[in-house]
Amino acid sequence: MRYKQIIIGLFLLSIHITTYTVFQVISQPGLYKLGENVTYSPAVPNDIIFQITSSDVEFDLGDRFIAQDGASVQTGLIAIQVASGLSNVVIKSSTNGSIQNIIGTGIQVLSSCSRIMIDNITVFACVDRGIDFVGGLGTEITDSQIQNCKVIQCSSDSLASAAMSLIFCNNLLVRNVILDSNGTSQAFSCIELDNSNGCNFDTITMSNNTSTLTWNGLFLNTITDCTFKNCLCENNSSVVSASGYALDSSSNVVMQNCSAIATSCSGQVVDFRLSSCTNINIDSCLVEGIVSGEGIGFFDLQSTGITFINCIARSNSGGTSMQGFATTGSSLSTFIKCLASDQTASGGFADGFGIATTASPFVQNCTATRNIGTPVGANSFGIFASGNTNQVFVHNIASRNGTVAANQFSGVAAGAVNNVLATAVNSAAIGPWTNLGIT
Repeated sequence: MRYKQIIIGLFLLSIHITTYTVFQVISQPGLYKLGENVTYSPAVPNDIIFQITSSDVEFDLGDRFIAQDGASVQTGLIAIQVASGLSNVVIKSSTNGSIQNIIGTGIQVLSSCSRIMIDNITVFACVDRGIDFVGGLGTEITDSQIQNCKVIQCSSDSLASAAMSLIFCNNLLVRNVILDSNGTSQAFSCIELDNSNGCNFDTITMSNNTSTLTWNGLFLNTITDCTFKNCLCENNSSVVSASGYALDSSSNVVMQNCSAIATSCSGQVVDFRLSSCTNINIDSCLVEGIVSGEGIGFFDLQSTGITFINCIARSNSGGTSMQGFATTGSSLSTFIKCLASDQTASGGFADGFGIATTASPFVQNCTATRNIGTPVGANSFGIFASGNTNQVFVHNIASRNGTVAANQFSGVAAGAVNNVLATAVNSAAIGPWTNLGIT
């Protein structure tokens, strides 16, 4: 299949920019490649630069860019749109192609499409969304991929909700994607995945993103049977609230080797927040370096069957409170081999684990150490349990929390804890133990 000349000067060696005022339609199957840089001057709002209306299309930006004319003030522009109901469409760059400075959206894929691939595209300074998949109930976007892409300095408009918005997608693969320096809108997520199932995310980096109100790294709403691996949120900030990973009303999700580092917010930070979820497995994940008014590293709220295993919350600080792990109003919450260390609060309590009003919580082989609030008296604990039913705490260690022995465990059944002096740790006098509190 030969390349079709879509832009004047196919494979043009010299850099040339052509300004267009009429959008281009790709209406036939084939391979297309940009031959020159393109700027577009829309005459009306909600215009489109390139519209793909045929299946079996490969559109290669090469090392060229697509941009909106800097003198244009028209809003709602879409650089590349894939029409509804298409399949086998590839939008890629074989070298270093990009979409830039769009007062609107970089790439938009409409409903009922399948086998769409976005590969190696940089989307820069699109004020609404960088990449937008718009599926619907019964018209989902299926079996598609977004890979090796960068979304940078997008979603600066106050109404822009996400740099990458993925709605009603099934069997979507997203991998090797970077989202950097996006945001400043009122409520903003780096990636929003909504009403989707069977999706897999791998190696996603979200850094230096901001919001003047609420920020989420991954906002996951009503999703099922999805997997997230090797994701990183780092140096993100907001004013009112922030979550690196926010899951609402979702089920059968695995998050593995995901991290949230140095999230800052003058309000509340909850870096792994699970609300009204079922059967979620959080495995080998890390929260570190929170700076907030109040905060929690890992939190499940009114959820069922949440498991945290081999997770770490360390060196997080809050104003009124800070907890490494917490659960409230949930059932069957499980914590295994988790570590909560060095949570601090400048004006309130700091707990390693806070387990409250939860049915049948299970905490085993966990460690809580050096979690200290201000004042350092009885308001901070290694493991704090309150209002639970059928709770089981076994083989946990709490040390140097709140400075005295009484601050190691609270609410754990009498006889289930041995509190000892540090000098007696290796003493045979300790005997067999269930939970060990060490000052």
